[in-house]
Amino acid sequence: MQQIYEFIANKQTISRVFMLFLCCLLLSIPTFAQNSSARITKNISVIEALKEVEKQTKLSVGYNESQLKNKPSISLALEKATLENSLTEILKGTGYTYQLKGKYVIIVPQEKKEAEQASVKRIAGQVLDEQGEPLIGVNVLVEGTSIGAITDMDGNFSLEAPVGSTLSISYVGYTPKTLKVGGANKYSVQLASDTKLLNEVVVTALGIKREQKALSYNVQQVKSDELTQIKDANFVNSLNGKVAGVTINTSSSGVGGASRVVMRGTKSIEQSSNALYVIDGIPMYNFGGGGDTEFGSKGATEAIADINPEDIESISVLTGAAAAAMYGSNAANGAIVITTKKGHVGKLQVGVSSGIEWLKPFKMPDFQGRYGTGSNGKAGNSSIYSWGPKLNAAAQTGYEPSDFFDTGAVYSNSVTLSTGTDKNQTFFSVATVNSAGMVPNNRYNRYNFTFRNTTSFLNDKMKLDVSASYILQNDRNMTNQGQYSNPLVSAYLFPRGDDFSVIKNFERWDEARKISVQFWPQGEGDLRMQNPYWIAYRNLRLNNKKRYMASAGLSYQILDWLNVAGRVRIDNTHSEYEGKLYASTSTTLTDGSTQGHYTVNNGQNSQTYADVLININKRIQDFTIVANIGASYSGITSKELGYAGPIRETGIPNLFNVYDLDNAKKRATQTGWREATESIFASAEIGWKSMLYLTLTGRNDWASQLTHSPQASFFYPSVGLSAVISEMVKMPEWVDYLKVRGSFSSVGNPYPRFLTYPTYSYDATNMDWKSQKNFPIGKLYPERTDSWEIGLDAALFKDFKLSGSFYYANTYNQTFDPELPVSARYDKLYVQTGYVRNYGFEAMLAYNHRWGDFGWDTSFTYSTNKNEIVELVRNYVHPETGVIYNVDKLELKTNEGRGFGKAKFILKEGGTLGDLYTHADLKRDINGNVLIDDDGNVTAVDNAGDIKLGSVLPKANLAWNNSFTYKGINAGFLVTARLGGIVYSATQAYLDLYGVSETSAAARDAGGVWVNDRSQVNPQSFYSVVASQSGLPTYYTYSATNVRLQEAHIGYTIPRRWLGNVCDINVSLVGRNLWMIYCKAPFDPEAVATTNNYYQGIDYFMMPSTRNIGFNVKINFRIYYLQRIILSVLLLLPLSGCFDSDINRKMYEADDDEMQRENHIVGATLRVMQGLVSPTREHLYQFMDAMAGGAYGGYMEGIVDTWVMKFSTFNPEQGWLKSPFADPITDLYPQYLKMLSVTDDPVALALGKILRVCVMHRVTDIYGPIPYSQMLSNDNLGENLSVPYDSQEQVYTQMLKELEEADKVLEENKDLSSEAFRKLEDLYYGNISKWRKFLHSMQLRIAMRMSYVNPTEAQRIAQNAVAAGVIEANEDNAMLHVAENRSELLFNNWNDYRISADLVSVMKGYEDPRLDAMFVKGTNVVEVDGEPKEVNDFYGVRIGIFTEKKDDMINLYSKQIISSTDPYLWMNAAEVTFLRAEGALRGWDMGGEPQALYEKAIALSFEERGATGADKYVKDAEKKPVKYVDPMGAYSADAVSEITIAWEQGAGKEIFERNLERIITQKWIAIFPLGLEAWAEHRRTGYPRLLPAVENKDPNNSVDIAIGPRRLPYPADEYNSNAANIAKAVQMLGGADAAGTPLWWDAKDHSVENN
Repeated sequence: MQQIYEFIANKQTISRVFMLFLCCLLLSIPTFAQNSSARITKNISVIEALKEVEKQTKLSVGYNESQLKNKPSISLALEKATLENSLTEILKGTGYTYQLKGKYVIIVPQEKKEAEQASVKRIAGQVLDEQGEPLIGVNVLVEGTSIGAITDMDGNFSLEAPVGSTLSISYVGYTPKTLKVGGANKYSVQLASDTKLLNEVVVTALGIKREQKALSYNVQQVKSDELTQIKDANFVNSLNGKVAGVTINTSSSGVGGASRVVMRGTKSIEQSSNALYVIDGIPMYNFGGGGDTEFGSKGATEAIADINPEDIESISVLTGAAAAAMYGSNAANGAIVITTKKGHVGKLQVGVSSGIEWLKPFKMPDFQGRYGTGSNGKAGNSSIYSWGPKLNAAAQTGYEPSDFFDTGAVYSNSVTLSTGTDKNQTFFSVATVNSAGMVPNNRYNRYNFTFRNTTSFLNDKMKLDVSASYILQNDRNMTNQGQYSNPLVSAYLFPRGDDFSVIKNFERWDEARKISVQFWPQGEGDLRMQNPYWIAYRNLRLNNKKRYMASAGLSYQILDWLNVAGRVRIDNTHSEYEGKLYASTSTTLTDGSTQGHYTVNNGQNSQTYADVLININKRIQDFTIVANIGASYSGITSKELGYAGPIRETGIPNLFNVYDLDNAKKRATQTGWREATESIFASAEIGWKSMLYLTLTGRNDWASQLTHSPQASFFYPSVGLSAVISEMVKMPEWVDYLKVRGSFSSVGNPYPRFLTYPTYSYDATNMDWKSQKNFPIGKLYPERTDSWEIGLDAALFKDFKLSGSFYYANTYNQTFDPELPVSARYDKLYVQTGYVRNYGFEAMLAYNHRWGDFGWDTSFTYSTNKNEIVELVRNYVHPETGVIYNVDKLELKTNEGRGFGKAKFILKEGGTLGDLYTHADLKRDINGNVLIDDDGNVTAVDNAGDIKLGSVLPKANLAWNNSFTYKGINAGFLVTARLGGIVYSATQAYLDLYGVSETSAAARDAGGVWVNDRSQVNPQSFYSVVASQSGLPTYYTYSATNVRLQEAHIGYTIPRRWLGNVCDINVSLVGRNLWMIYCKAPFDPEAVATTNNYYQGIDYFMMPSTRNIGFNVKINFRIYYLQRIILSVLLLLPLSGCFDSDINRKMYEADDDEMQRENHIVGATLRVMQGLVSPTREHLYQFMDAMAGGAYGGYMEGIVDTWVMKFSTFNPEQGWLKSPFADPITDLYPQYLKMLSVTDDPVALALGKILRVCVMHRVTDIYGPIPYSQMLSNDNLGENLSVPYDSQEQVYTQMLKELEEADKVLEENKDLSSEAFRKLEDLYYGNISKWRKFLHSMQLRIAMRMSYVNPTEAQRIAQNAVAAGVIEANEDNAMLHVAENRSELLFNNWNDYRISADLVSVMKGYEDPRLDAMFVKGTNVVEVDGEPKEVNDFYGVRIGIFTEKKDDMINLYSKQIISSTDPYLWMNAAEVTFLRAEGALRGWDMGGEPQALYEKAIALSFEERGATGADKYVKDAEKKPVKYVDPMGAYSADAVSEITIAWEQGAGKEIFERNLERIITQKWIAIFPLGLEAWAEHRRTGYPRLLPAVENKDPNNSVDIAIGPRRLPYPADEYNSNAANIAKAVQMLGGADAAGTPLWWDAKDHSVENN
């Protein structure tokens, strides 16, 4: 009732309401024209007065008695008053008014005048986008008021609104929507985009979700697919080229190596510039990284490389300091925020991913092989150089250093499982990465195990999210670059006149020592060279790591705008490193021992993090406030304990343990540190009208590094502003979206440890304590970065997206050692002065478009950064001496890994942090010409001053990413480019020095090296000067500019049918580093040996980067097939090697086992399909036949007191709408398609067709147009609903055609023994004759449905069906026999339903003998003479009531008699005979007269129910439906029909209608509980007449309660996943997608029965 009032109140529909009112008035005239006045003259109650109106006008007055019974008595003096005046007087002052609907007077709450306070209620809702994803920050405003709210992270909102008011729902980039507030308490709203720029929700700092439009800084997102398309063991490398403003250098350590990630330039002189990593909102300390540089060659992995990319849902890259400002002292370098996967609601999904990639060197120096071993052009005078004579073709060995490398391989495998319900979701994954590297005996293995569970409690107010990961990782001989234990040194420099194959047998047995020793006749030389294979197999470096991470998060929704959340995470790693140098390894490395050397280190790293957050999301008038207030604790500990030393000379060689080490030389090491940070933080985002946003953040950190510093904490603020210009002003049509943004932040770098409280280190060599490391800083300030950023985001011409940002950042309080003098008891004096500036621009342009089946998605990113040292040390007062120092130049020490050889990083004011210099050069004259002495040689000097080589920092980075799709094919490529910068290769210098480079050979070929463009110098002499001692950098510096085809892939999704419908498979060919398009350097300029600040761009026998080519296979199993595969494997396990039966068989004929297997599958599919006609799954039965069919068909009503959004009040929840649509289709078609794939038995296929029609007939009669013909097209397995719809007329035509086809098959096989299918189906147990009768009866049912829309065709089909033979006896009834009737739970176990008031009104009025056979009497306790007395009778529930307390209704109202052993009714003889009676009434040839068929049908129903007295019953012309009396007194109502039982003789339209009403009413009784069929017939004919629903909460105001709902709206999921097709389906409806829109066959003029 309430919804009708709201509908009328809507100003936008006044004209339609006026027309409706006129129609109702005209219809009502014949009913009460002769008695349209009332005479009431007494003191009575409101209810008594309304009853008097009923009595005098013969109208049915509907009201809620409980709401009117307490109204005060009224005094009336009405004489010949009109009906309208009478009702007005009766209801005056009650707060109620009336509405006239045909023969009904409906009492509804009165509309308040505008001056009065409207009835206010709290409502909740959710706003979704077209894909069903929640929209965050949507404005929900009560029109004409200041009341409003904004949606939270899950798209939910809650507010108080007057009943009848209108909600205005708006969101940038989406079409606004309005919603009337009615009786419902919960609403679901879906917004459609009006541009292609959807306002993404991105994950920002602390894991907080923000809408993209509100961000005042740049955030770039990378989805999971972009990481797993071409996998890398360290997923960070997969980000390269996909985001702007980020420089990613791949580690030369190989698979699993650490990567260097710098955002918007290097900011710190001494501290790390690597980005912060965040997992699910929690910062992760990235243990590892680094790597050896000059002498050592040990590569390094890192903690972030442990993460399985298959566990990642998405990555947000926060390039700017403002974006990461909530991390305070850790925010300056930006952050990579990783969101991991959760379980999904729905069936178990299993994904399997497997890939293999083969590795070969990508970029290597050019080598020569035509000059042999020796020196000065002669052989025999050197065993290590290749300056010997030129070799003839026969003498050339053909050795290439690439021969040393194996073809490496990386095997990646993962299995993921995801499942869940609305309350609980689980995700589990297992993954492995196994690699055999290019260098012999190099291995990397990682094993990941991940579990995550999310659970909701307390009506979804509380959520618990727990996860755990366990990682096992080990590697062997991970090498990056360097001199010792690096096989590349000797492999590259191997003398070209020697036979390399000889040294592959790298060890020889030493009889005297009884061990194998190294074979390396070439000698060590000055680089301590060893046999490269000996290094690979006998200089072992072994790492083993075990890591576990566990986290838990708990949140609680206190109010609709307020929640509190807490998280805790522990991350523990135990690692063990072993270094084993076997006996006969170079004694330089073994500390002089010939027995070997052993190193062992055990490390333990741990991180504990906890935080608590208060989250606020509230609207105040036009303003929205999204705020977060929290506190956190982070504690990090690192410990390491180790031993190292040579094996004693009297010890056992190659026995690696600490006991056998030389006591005099072995050294114990023990290091460790701890740090902790406590923080409070807050952020506030204030939005105005969804177009202007102000963001403020602040964080205060108390860091343990500040101990003993006067100031214990520091504050880090940020502020940002975002303006959506396209919402503020009208833009040109080609501008779809435009936003400008700006921000400022002041954040920090992590504090160095031990600066305020210096420590003493232990000198293991001298076995004594050293002096303090550094002079204590009196007051430690953070290295602070002040950053400004402005940017623009736009969508243009529908298909283009543009984003650009300019930033400017100063990092001051630089904390470093400027090498100032300090007293002897200290090592260093750290200062905090000076600053570094970075400014630059980053941009992204993207285009996405589809042309039919072909799609192209392309994006271009560009970023440039200018780095400048503005100040080093100015006016610094020495704390010991008071001397003032100014330093404008600082030369970094190469022995600390800051530069190499004669290439030095020198920091100068005005320069950059990447400036590489040298002091060494060839001796030159005053004109700069190289001096050549009298012997024709050149000379090097080391005092040539500061010669700037260039900066290792790039000037710009570019990337062009492309993706193409065409049907099942997907392809793409990524081109990246780095512009500017230099690199230095010491490797090339040594290649020249040893004469193995192509450069050295070319010089010999030319007769010498040209100097000053006019003189030639002996090549060996020249390179002995230029290339010695790592070479003169002026000659070995190269441009770092390079362009490459970084990634490419092409894949194909194999059609499921090709695979027997077992699974989805995508196979792809992938590649990385496929083509170096341009590069002048002799190595890959993008590879780095270490993640430290000052070693990029330096190559010293660096491992070459790899070219990867491989295959990926991704398989998505469906749960049914997965179970079948597992079952098959289990069945195969006990099999032994007995092959006789297989060998001794006749080929090309099936055996018994195969026949049984096929029959089993056919039987299984038939039974599943049969279980969908009248669903045997209790929840689907509940949604379709009880909730929808039961209510709308007038059979039953739910009495659950928590159901506030239900079918009977016309506002069902979205999930309830989805199930009757999606479940039958997606459950049916996989089975039907499976049958098509496993059998060609015509009878089985015919039965499958019949069942398909039976199921889909119900679905189309609920919704109208449905996916039907296209469900079998392409490669659809039936679980994909994203296909075009058929109109209902097309569906009916196709169904009838399929029934004809099936009938033809069954007719051809009519003599088939029932044994063929007796065990395979449970309806007729293989009886073909009965199946045919049922088929013909279905044709009759479908034909009759068409009687008002196509009567001619309906008559033809019906007559043919009856002539062919239909169900005429109860023994042929279609009853599905099951082991357990689960629908029984609804009535006897759950007690959720009771029979309707309509059934009681009709059957009690008829004194129907079937009542006792069908229903259980209820028990009503009444008061008699002051005593309670139980009265047993049949009591029904009004449809559409509000249930106040279920327990009070369970025993009071009657329920269906049903047991778990009862079969499911599909169709009975009574229904078929009633159909024939109606056909005969219409003049069709139905094999009998209408009256005879009508009476026979009643008799068949009595017989079926075991009732007697049918003969007498059919002749009763007196009994009529009686008034419904509600035992609870609230919803009593007069009978709405006066139809009697006995057939009425005569002709004419009125008699036809009355007899039609008799047929349908009796059929309605006979087919109970087929609610959907009853509802369909009620819609078709208007009969039986049903009491109007008590409450009408239809959100679309489309349902006329006088005739009831005409269909169910489509579920919201269809608008998300099948938008284009659902739009066409709605067009086919010919009206709105609403419950009040009639279906194709619903063509009768229902005013006929209302009159």
